[in-house]
Amino acid sequence: MKRVRTPLVRTPQTERLSRSCRGGLFFALRWPWPRFLLVTLLALACCLGGPGGAEARPGKQAKKARQQQSAPKKVGVIVVLGQGHKLEARPGAGMVERVRTAVEAFHQGRAGKLLFCGGYTTGHLSEAEEMAVMAMTLGVPRKAVLLETRSQTTTENAAEAAAILRPRSFRTALLVSHKDHLERALKNFQKAKAAKQIFPLPVPEELPQRKFPELGPELRQAAFDAVVVHGPDRDPKRKDMLEPGPQVRSLAFTLGAFAANGLDQTPVLLWSKAQSEFSLTIPELLGLAAAAYGFPLGKVIYSAGRRYGEARTDLFEICAQQGWKKVLLVYPAPLARRLEDLKAQYAEKGLEVLTFEALPAPKH
Repeated sequence: MKRVRTPLVRTPQTERLSRSCRGGLFFALRWPWPRFLLVTLLALACCLGGPGGAEARPGKQAKKARQQQSAPKKVGVIVVLGQGHKLEARPGAGMVERVRTAVEAFHQGRAGKLLFCGGYTTGHLSEAEEMAVMAMTLGVPRKAVLLETRSQTTTENAAEAAAILRPRSFRTALLVSHKDHLERALKNFQKAKAAKQIFPLPVPEELPQRKFPELGPELRQAAFDAVVVHGPDRDPKRKDMLEPGPQVRSLAFTLGAFAANGLDQTPVLLWSKAQSEFSLTIPELLGLAAAAYGFPLGKVIYSAGRRYGEARTDLFEICAQQGWKKVLLVYPAPLARRLEDLKAQYAEKGLEVLTFEALPAPKH
């Protein structure tokens, strides 16, 4: 028989090296020291790949979370979310806290613009407009205020705010709300791409204490049935519906001082004559400004600022309806020139009156 020679098949060099390595590893593992060394290296690799290693080399999610926490000292805009309420021109404590947090950041120079978000949850005045009044009372100029007045929910807050912010090309923003609301709101704003980077600014547990002058004992010990605050009939310096003038700010600061001195337990009537300009009345403007200074609005009565409104507009009719006999009259400085005539009108209606001139509002 003729012998058939099997053709020689050459093994690739890479495969020969692989077999050599596997064989060498097999024989090496039979010895104790190489086996111990291999186990040690594997254990070290597991440790480096655990939580500690993840911190050393963070992924995209961890890096993004860290960036959100470390907000820059200055951003393009501060966005403030409203907090729904059922009574118009009577913001709750939560809304006031959000405004104060944003205004503190503004005065620290962290942004040059404030965007207030919130639609018409009740009446003719939106949440955004109410917050704007409070912010301007505390020294924010009108030109720094932006308004979003269409939204009703947090999701709508984000979408409507994005429509305002994107054309203005804001790259960074601070988002102000309470901690229990901020995480959900932040996700909505990031999804809407309202700005390239959005950082949370939660309302702190304790806001800085305001400074008010101490009122004299003769006022704190005086007994009266109510406080009647005479707002200006018309403020000639009021260029914008939402912007409180000097007289309104002075009266609002005085009410804040009353609250700080424990004089906020009696009813308060915010009164002015019916006006012919703007849909926001002087009493409503005054109430919002007082809320910014910490005065509670639970016992506040607004006189009607519209001639044909449902509420009464006559000052003395309101006093008679409430059964007041002795009132504390708080008036702005320009009213001093006709104060005696005003006191005579009170006396004519059988009302005993004490007077107090409003304190000058601070320059923020």
